[in-house]
Amino acid sequence: MKLDIFLAGIRLEECDWLMSEYEAYLENDYRIKLLRKMADHVYQSRGQRYSCGQLHELADKLESCNEGLYQCKSVACKKCNRLFKIERVNNIIASILLDQEQALDAEYGIYTIVQYSRGVDAYDFVNYDIPKDKDRLRKLLSRCGISGPVLGAFELDFHDSPQKWLPHYHVLMRKSGNEEAIERLGERLSKLHPKHIKQNRQARPFMKQEFRDPLKQLSYLHKLACFEVRDYQSFWGTNLTKKYRLNKLMFCESLCWLDEQDRRTLPFQWNARAWLKKSKV
Repeated sequence: MKLDIFLAGIRLEECDWLMSEYEAYLENDYRIKLLRKMADHVYQSRGQRYSCGQLHELADKLESCNEGLYQCKSVACKKCNRLFKIERVNNIIASILLDQEQALDAEYGIYTIVQYSRGVDAYDFVNYDIPKDKDRLRKLLSRCGISGPVLGAFELDFHDSPQKWLPHYHVLMRKSGNEEAIERLGERLSKLHPKHIKQNRQARPFMKQEFRDPLKQLSYLHKLACFEVRDYQSFWGTNLTKKYRLNKLMFCESLCWLDEQDRRTLPFQWNARAWLKKSKV
């Protein structure tokens, strides 16, 4: 699709649905207070992955960032994640617009890759090897003949009913020139992940979405957060899901886990470096 020309003058930070700087400050403040509160709970419990001291250390880091003493650049920090998201999405939009200026009428799509066969038990998510997982996906894209660019992020969400974390990717992918390769990718993923982690549910390891609202969709790709996914049925009996904040202890555990990740760990890209760089020249 061709992006509307008005996008050339719009920046992500100007969109009213994006969390404001003040809202990010308030979210950080909530995280700081919860980390300190749950640190007392962890202190009295045995067998927790993260200690009382680690929860307090993360709270101190987020507090310093909130006070403007420095940018902590932690993946657990809503303020720093907001700035990262703005820069990342604006760079992608600039690259797409440059393609169109150069008469490269490329079409793009949004894709979700769900890895059912790699579901993780409740508190084992902290040991998930993300770099290895991303390497597996890059090899799969290469074998299917995807030329790129592919950009997005790795995510882990907790599904309440089977008590499992489900690793998945949300990515932007160029459709033009990749049509047959994308079909092969969908077929490979169906064979790799044929069973849902929930009973009586159809596995959908590869989902496609039209690229209709670029800023909003690209922002969604870069959430850099963990959620709890709960099932519910619509009025017509359709099985649906909705995301919620994790329970308090698991939320703090996920924040500590996110803080351990390098800023480059969760974002994913394939054959996209040169494509992004050309828009900055």
